[in-house]
Amino acid sequence: MVKEKTQVDYWNEGVKFAKEENWQKAIENYEKAVALKVNPALYTNLAACYKHLDNLEKEAENYLLAVPGLLNREYTNTFGPANSTAWWLFEQNKDLESAKTLSEIAIDIDNNSEVAFDTYVNILLKLEDENAIKKLTELKFRFPEHEASYHLFEKYKNEIEEFLVNYWEEESREDRVRAILEKDNYYNDVLDFIIDGKSKMKTSNFYPYNTSEVYNKLKSSFIKDDDEIMKRFFKAVFSIQDLY
Repeated sequence: MVKEKTQVDYWNEGVKFAKEENWQKAIENYEKAVALKVNPALYTNLAACYKHLDNLEKEAENYLLAVPGLLNREYTNTFGPANSTAWWLFEQNKDLESAKTLSEIAIDIDNNSEVAFDTYVNILLKLEDENAIKKLTELKFRFPEHEASYHLFEKYKNEIEEFLVNYWEEESREDRVRAILEKDNYYNDVLDFIIDGKSKMKTSNFYPYNTSEVYNKLKSSFIKDDDEIMKRFFKAVFSIQDLY
């Protein structure tokens, strides 16, 4: 007796054919999979296949079908579906608020993805969001080697520099950094180095490397390689409550 194929079977077959760039066969299997059980990630897979076939109408149809389920977080295994749908909405200039929400979901799924963060910043800039330059500065700080973001770093160079020049003069950030770092005794020996770094940060065109220099000196001299310490340091420098 032949076992009936499941949604997962058809899904995996679709992935296999997509890797082989057999887009029509991939579409056939993804459509069989979604007929058995709807999943927004399948719609984004279909959209990608139709894009490769230059069928922009079907690409749009499937991305739009994916939006409700992704907004409802019906698929959170990977950031890709939410991010690719957000990027499509951004490129098509359609429903940018939904694009922003989907991008935030993608970052929530994978906070270490430079691709997802880059998508988010692009959307904020198009929306002229009040936090756009702050997030762009974070992007440059966290992912300075992300090639897809280079054009943004260059285009908004002056805005980033203005943000950094004013950064330490707002909201008593120096006091907040001290308060965070003073929680552990072994930070006392490097407090002056941390605070002195502000002068470099205010004038440098290459801000990420100065903060990395400060952090690496602190890490190598006084602390173990601890991800939680890194998070606290980043939060101290940027005072970002929503980043971690």
